[in-house]
Amino acid sequence: MTDGADARLRDALRTYFSDNGFAPDGGYGDPYVKIMLGPVPFLLPNPKARRRVLPHHDLHHVATGYPTTLKGEAEIGAWEVATGCERFVVAWGLNLLAMSYGVLRHPRAVKRAFFRGRATRNTYRMTVDDALLDRSVQSLRDELGLARPAPAGQASDTVAFLGWSSLSLVVGTLVVLAYAAPVVLAVALVRRWLG
Repeated sequence: MTDGADARLRDALRTYFSDNGFAPDGGYGDPYVKIMLGPVPFLLPNPKARRRVLPHHDLHHVATGYPTTLKGEAEIGAWEVATGCERFVVAWGLNLLAMSYGVLRHPRAVKRAFFRGRATRNTYRMTVDDALLDRSVQSLRDELGLARPAPAGQASDTVAFLGWSSLSLVVGTLVVLAYAAPVVLAVALVRRWLG
């Protein structure tokens, strides 16, 4: 992804979409989204509530520099949770799910991203419109506090991280169970049927 701080946000988003193999419009209108968990593809619905948060989430990728890898999604999930997802329930859920993966696989990186989020802001209170997209990447980074070095974190940040990490693990477990339960049931029924 081009890190051009002087680039307009709309141009940086186009580059971000292209670099990550997304549709030119980010796929915001697609009815489903394909998420790869390693080699396994999952098709998930792309409801209106998720489509409302995607422009913010993608701008956050551009502004923070976190990639769209599993580790990067865990980092940006932790960062968004720490900055607060406002009234966007879908953002809270998806970010906690991503954070749960990171807590298990990349705990130090996720903790750093969370601490960074505690000291910065996000775009969830902004309107993603032409006026915002005409701004430079650097101006958004400056406004969100991302131009400053990431803080080490205080004791209160650590306590918050532990609390949110625990909640993320509960969310992650529930999602895994929700996806695994039908598979386990189907296998049990096939075994029973085959005798």
